[in-house]
Amino acid sequence: STLFPYTTLFRSLSEINPVDRLFDSLGRFQKAGATSFLLVNTSDIRPVTMGASAVLDFGWKGNALGSSDKFYTDWTTEEFGAKASPAVTAVYKAYFNAPALRPGTPPVPYGDSYCHTIGRHMLENAMVQWPIYWVPGQAPFWTKPTPRPLPYDPDAAFEQAQKEIKACGDAEPRWDAVWHQALAAEPLVTPGRRDFYQAAVLTMIAINRDSNRMLLALSQAVVALHNGDHATAIAHTNDALRDIDDLQIAESKAEYGKWKNWYHGDWLTGVPRTRTLVEQFATYLKNPTAPMPPPLEWSNWEAYYHIQ
Repeated sequence: STLFPYTTLFRSLSEINPVDRLFDSLGRFQKAGATSFLLVNTSDIRPVTMGASAVLDFGWKGNALGSSDKFYTDWTTEEFGAKASPAVTAVYKAYFNAPALRPGTPPVPYGDSYCHTIGRHMLENAMVQWPIYWVPGQAPFWTKPTPRPLPYDPDAAFEQAQKEIKACGDAEPRWDAVWHQALAAEPLVTPGRRDFYQAAVLTMIAINRDSNRMLLALSQAVVALHNGDHATAIAHTNDALRDIDDLQIAESKAEYGKWKNWYHGDWLTGVPRTRTLVEQFATYLKNPTAPMPPPLEWSNWEAYYHIQ
């Protein structure tokens, strides 16, 4: 069986699937008798150690593993200590309930990749408008990449921004609450596991919280530009740059020991790519005649080019 609960459009740097969803999906495979093999594609294991462990444990033990609540308790006790387990379990559950949701059955949570992809798309549309070409970013060597013009909608960035202001604005207090909840739980963590707590919990939350705030700020900037208010657009763009700074500071705190420079390999969410484009947008707001980015959208899956 192969499990794809959500795609990498939504998160590549953090956990996305609550354990109850993973167990429910895998339980349907078990019930159907599809138990010959289990393929898990996490992209990178480090950001999803808990989710990967849940999938592999269920794949080995099936329903005999017990409930998702039991898994959270066992996982947090093993990784952070029995004293911290109840508080950290509550943090994980609040984390999975914090994101804005896209329509779907079930609704699909926003994540780091979604926030950065949509943010870049809005800025490209606001600056370049039309024509913008889409270039497949994962073409194998034996095929010829074919640029394709995207349909033109002069109000696309403005309309997207209005939706994101509502969604991200509603999610912001939830992200703030789970962040403070995680900070309060940190002193309970076994001292020798606090570096891992920083990476697996605090940095994970910060990536999503700051990405949500960044997308909110960029959306407010695009709406302000649409309304002719350049000063407000500049202010919100500067807010977005600070949000990216905060995100990258949180990443650096997780790069302890052998993990030094680990986020340098972020070629899926593309935080550095986002920062570059936001800086170009800030320059554009101050001087519309300044050089603009090329009229191209691509998948930004640079990892595959580095691997190939």
